[in-house]
Amino acid sequence: MEEDRITRYFTFKHRPGSGATEDECMEYVERAIKLNSALMQYEYSSPQTKNHQDAVSVTRNWNQSKKIKEGDYLFLRGGDNIHAVGRVIKPRKTADVVLRMDEIIKDNDHKGYSSDEYDGCIHFQDSPVFYEDLSDGDNEWGQRFDVDSWKYYNPKGFYAKSDDNYVSKDKYSVIQELKKEKAEQFIDRLKNGFMGEDIKLLENTKNLILTGAPGTGKTFLAKRMALKMLFGKDSEKLLSEQEKEELKIRCSFVQFHPSYDYTDFVEGLRPTPPDENSSIGFERKDGVFKEFCKRALINIVEANKTDQEFQKDTSFQKIIEDFIDESIAENTEYEYEKRSKGETNKFIIEEHTTDDNSFYAKILENMSYEKQLISKTDLIKVFEKATDIKRATDIQRLFQTRYKYQYTFMFQILEKLREKINTIKNIENVDIKKQRKKILFSSSMKSIAAKSPKFSASCFSLLIRVIGAKKEKCKRNMPIRLEMAIFSKTVFMSPTTFILSAQ
Repeated sequence: MEEDRITRYFTFKHRPGSGATEDECMEYVERAIKLNSALMQYEYSSPQTKNHQDAVSVTRNWNQSKKIKEGDYLFLRGGDNIHAVGRVIKPRKTADVVLRMDEIIKDNDHKGYSSDEYDGCIHFQDSPVFYEDLSDGDNEWGQRFDVDSWKYYNPKGFYAKSDDNYVSKDKYSVIQELKKEKAEQFIDRLKNGFMGEDIKLLENTKNLILTGAPGTGKTFLAKRMALKMLFGKDSEKLLSEQEKEELKIRCSFVQFHPSYDYTDFVEGLRPTPPDENSSIGFERKDGVFKEFCKRALINIVEANKTDQEFQKDTSFQKIIEDFIDESIAENTEYEYEKRSKGETNKFIIEEHTTDDNSFYAKILENMSYEKQLISKTDLIKVFEKATDIKRATDIQRLFQTRYKYQYTFMFQILEKLREKINTIKNIENVDIKKQRKKILFSSSMKSIAAKSPKFSASCFSLLIRVIGAKKEKCKRNMPIRLEMAIFSKTVFMSPTTFILSAQ
């Protein structure tokens, strides 16, 4: 996106015909919401494409489309009413062919790429955010703009047809440019009407406790609040497939009950699957809350990186994933030198079944250590300092700790991948989008408070310490706040739903 360019604001009508009512427009509005796209169907007529719009209408709307750039705001209109707002992004769908809009507009001819002649996705050299999806299916063919997400969706909407709202009075165009001051008023109106007092309170205090008798909708309300804060939508039915997957990462729910303990919530030993000798071991695994805190911390760290740092880490991550996949597929054995000089042994790579950020170096012919856990995040840090690392003890100095056995295997992996790592440097012209995203954690206290008050208190006392530690590590970047005074007055009122917000 051009950094020095002034952001502009546009409305985009979804009206199936000039005489369509607002209710008739809603089918198209809801389709746009689910796709996170703005949709229109304007195509020049030809012997193959009959009954399409006249050339003047097509030219008008295609020319208006050229004004929209990445980062501009689009307001989703039905006919006369505005329903939501989003920011324009580059097309999500990969191009099958790239054309020029100017040539199509000049000749009033799609040159063999009309909806009746072509079935694919078309991008345009002279408009990087506008594209045509002419593939068949439930979503139908048409021209589109993708947005990051349609936020603050209001099914009823509010009237926005007045000419005073717009830069130019072109009421026949699908796309109209809004005056900046009017657009800002519309955003505030959408947001204030959508969020409600409960979410404003949560955003200000970073925590919220909902109380009430069973069946009064506390969990339902917590999920609805999460959807509103994360995606600007109030129902999972309105989420795109990508947003549904993202919801699993950015939002977690846990329900406390009498058998729930520290090892479930924070960390504890868990049995490992039987090996080839039917032996069962134990390994430390993060509980649901600690694992969630790690996700939130990674989100903050990633958001604070420069574009070049982010791009390098993404490249390093791909190198690691490819290395793991190839090593497992080929069952490759890697040799390493034991700390007692002159002796060597071998190890293989093994996938971690529950932690996507780690993998194992499984040691062969060693009765003392079966395998060592290796963090991908730590390995990326090693890759970043590859030029300074000549031996395994240099990794020890990098992390400023006592020598750990996994450093031996991290060094061997570095040596295997050093040539690929050296190619990732001086990255320029980075085209990447990243932002700090809200993270939500919700817990439900059923009868546990009455049956196990000590565990209830210890869990949330620990929760405070964990958040405090993360906050100290992140300084001011993770504004989570939990007031024990508030909690102590409410925790034993059963049942209780507790929500934390980190952003």
